[in-house]
Amino acid sequence: VDSTHRGSPRLTWFGSLRWPWGAGSSPESGHFNTRGQLCYYYFTGDRRVLESALEQTELVYRKVTENRFAQIDNLSREAGNNLQILTDAYLLTWDDKYRVAAEKILAATAPDKQWYTSEAGRRQNPAKEVSGFWTSALCIDSAARWTAVMEEKTGKPYEPGRRYVTAYADFMSRFLAGGPGTGFYMTWSPAKGGRGNHGPWTYRMADVVMFGHKYASDPQLKKRCLKTAADAFAFVEREGPSASAAY
Repeated sequence: VDSTHRGSPRLTWFGSLRWPWGAGSSPESGHFNTRGQLCYYYFTGDRRVLESALEQTELVYRKVTENRFAQIDNLSREAGNNLQILTDAYLLTWDDKYRVAAEKILAATAPDKQWYTSEAGRRQNPAKEVSGFWTSALCIDSAARWTAVMEEKTGKPYEPGRRYVTAYADFMSRFLAGGPGTGFYMTWSPAKGGRGNHGPWTYRMADVVMFGHKYASDPQLKKRCLKTAADAFAFVEREGPSASAAY
């Protein structure tokens, strides 16, 4: 079921799962998702694919709720993929256990846990770097989608999700935005500012600021997010038709 080139620490799960080809390491969430499988099921009705997606879902639910190589301690693609899987399981079943597990991920990766989202944190860590924020963007994008699902479910604003997304969009539009010549900086620190660019991952970064524009109540933040996204797409357009931009 696990379609990744990485595995968990050997002593965490190794040998506890048995596949047709033998025992192996755990589902490592960096390259783990079910959305394509569920879309295929919805279009075709093929329950074999649904069963595969549900098996993955239960593995992720177990990882997250039992704290067994949960991979939710960092704002990263691992946490984001876990959240995607739980979101799609919730949409499929409306089982509240998936909501509880999803909200555990939001709490674990919240903006107030990051040094770079506060003035005090940036002041106290002038040389510390934020690098490769594209992987963080995968988690924030999943949180934005979770927010949309909860608002559809409840019929009212889902404030925890809105605060989560807009706080990260605020940071990105203030400090990682490099203008139309760069898109988003690959590396940034309070002391040195930004360097490099995100190449094809600019698309994912732009998603975050557009979700920030959607959910922000502050007109200035909405405006800044929109400009940041426009600059990012100008960068990507200028990069094409290179293989990088077409990724």
